[in-house]
Amino acid sequence: MMSCRAFRQKLIERLGADSPSNLPEDWVEHLQSCPDCARYYEEARRVLAAFEPHEEIRLTSDFKERVMTQIYRTYALEQQTMQARGGAWFLKPAWIAGWAVLLLAAFLFSDLLSTGPLKNGGEISVPSLLKQAWAQEQALFEQDGVLHLVSQILAPAVQDEVMAKGRWLPLYTLDASGKPRFHQLSLSAKPGQGCTVLDEVWYDPVQKRYVRRVHTKDQTIFAAAYDGVNLYSTETGPDGKPAIEGKPVSQDFKAPDSPIEFLGIYPGFASLIDENSPSQVEFVEEAVLEDGVEVRVLRAVTPQPENAPENAMLFKINKANDTLAEIEWRVSGASYLVVRRIKTEVIEAPGVPWNLEGVMVSSVGPEGAPQPGVQSDMIIPNASVRHMAERADFETYLFKQPPSWTSERVIIDMLDLPSPPKRAFMIVYKAGDGRHVVLIQSHTFNQAMGPMVKMGKMVYESPNGFRIWSTPQDQMGATIALQSARSVTKCDPAPDRTGFLLESPAGTFPALAVNGTIEEAELRALIDSLVSAKEMLD
Repeated sequence: MMSCRAFRQKLIERLGADSPSNLPEDWVEHLQSCPDCARYYEEARRVLAAFEPHEEIRLTSDFKERVMTQIYRTYALEQQTMQARGGAWFLKPAWIAGWAVLLLAAFLFSDLLSTGPLKNGGEISVPSLLKQAWAQEQALFEQDGVLHLVSQILAPAVQDEVMAKGRWLPLYTLDASGKPRFHQLSLSAKPGQGCTVLDEVWYDPVQKRYVRRVHTKDQTIFAAAYDGVNLYSTETGPDGKPAIEGKPVSQDFKAPDSPIEFLGIYPGFASLIDENSPSQVEFVEEAVLEDGVEVRVLRAVTPQPENAPENAMLFKINKANDTLAEIEWRVSGASYLVVRRIKTEVIEAPGVPWNLEGVMVSSVGPEGAPQPGVQSDMIIPNASVRHMAERADFETYLFKQPPSWTSERVIIDMLDLPSPPKRAFMIVYKAGDGRHVVLIQSHTFNQAMGPMVKMGKMVYESPNGFRIWSTPQDQMGATIALQSARSVTKCDPAPDRTGFLLESPAGTFPALAVNGTIEEAELRALIDSLVSAKEMLD
């Protein structure tokens, strides 16, 4: 019987030449016996359909390989987004080529976990289990003495190269004012190999001091601490190597009242109790973990588009003490990431000094090889216009006159996931009537959207040199862009949402979304008001 690897290689070679009614017999046999490859085949055909040109072109082997690579990379980004958001709405897949890169915008800055209607399983009260687990986790940080927690983060072996390299989790610490900083903990590995790191925390509830150290068996890859006077964290030096830097806290610094929000096993767990989003949490079963701990398993899922890989989060709550023992992310039934609490104790002093004295941070593994590591400042919320103008390595734009129906502007600086360490920028204009406006700009868009707009229709050319393009994927793009901005807008994409691709005078390709309908005169006035961020500073 044909293997999955052989089938997918043949598919790349013949993509575009076969219709579902004209497939080789061994293909049909394999598709009937392998749901994963059947899904892969359908998504590949859907991507090609999105590239349907206005003029006849010849599909080259190179083109086919690039399309299949995009499918893999989109899938990997989808999973990254799920983890960064804690599995929140499990990122609705955008398999359509071109708009797929919009996925990078949704990767973190939204609700850490927005789960909704809670279902009871038999006599088990799911809301009660969640509240008890939250209360028990919180109580750990209120005991006398220094709390010491150790969690194991495991990325099981997977065969797909992009998936093996692309797994990551968000990592939080504080800035000098006490606001959160968002980093990316990469769990990159070679195909067929797993990756394991330890996340170790010490916390002093009296003085609110803490130390966090992420490490392998013998190497620290990230550290952060607060000693009551200064904040310390891993920063990348001028030579590109990580090192510990200390900075005094500002006068308005306030240590978080709820340290579990960034030091606990799962920072977004509290919002599981929120009942205002589409996800569902239900009781699954009682089980026993590898270490013998008996747990109740809760499963968090979100409605998915047809043919999308099934994503789920399993929350495993210790039956003996109602604490959260393990979280497992599963994709299409296979384990994708696991976070497991392996030690909880109260001690007299931390194993690492409060000021991180003597801690050496280093990269892990041979240079250039897949390895765990940390990318600083994955997201910088509430950025300024000057910050955007100075940090972007391409021309960025915003509205000189904000939309008349909006009242608030928020700029978010994000890591451009497909093109690190380059940055992406999301500008959200919040509207009282729900017609929020989102403008997303990134290096990846600039590289990927050029061919896309040429397959669309130009609907307006502004005197300022901007062009508006409409494509068949407008609403898909608007959905993802608006969902990405949900933590600012506090609402889901509207049924009548609209989206466009823009082409700037500098040759960049911003994406525009409006959470509702927009009249032609409104749209033109909006585009006419676009100016570069640098011009706004003059």
